[in-house]
Amino acid sequence: MFMWRSVRPSVPARVLGATSFGAIALVIAFLLWDNEVPTAVVLLPCAVLALRHGRRGVYVSDRGVRVRRVLSTRTLRWAELHAVTSRPDGLRALRTRRTVLWLEPLRGNPFPTPIRYRPHSDRTTYDRAVALLDTRA
Repeated sequence: MFMWRSVRPSVPARVLGATSFGAIALVIAFLLWDNEVPTAVVLLPCAVLALRHGRRGVYVSDRGVRVRRVLSTRTLRWAELHAVTSRPDGLRALRTRRTVLWLEPLRGNPFPTPIRYRPHSDRTTYDRAVALLDTRA
């Protein structure tokens, strides 16, 4: 049996915030379900997106690496991963100077992960994620 482990530790505030927002949206949606169907129809997707937001990130297991985003999930086996690189964060890098961790598969286009490094933040978490993914690639 294998387990997906997060590459970087999750920040409790982010997980708690997304989970509580999702739970509140679900409660409001079910309370309003009988009275106003359009309100519930709007709040249910918001709750699902909030819960997915709390679980986004990069996860590893013995089988490969999984990148979870709010609207999509992409999984690569270790044999399919060619390299792990750091690149500037597109046009935002001109203003913020952020660096993003990219995964390069053997086939297909490279894609970014949610792991970012900001110049004025602690770099140890970013370096630990790069080292873990780079040793497996």
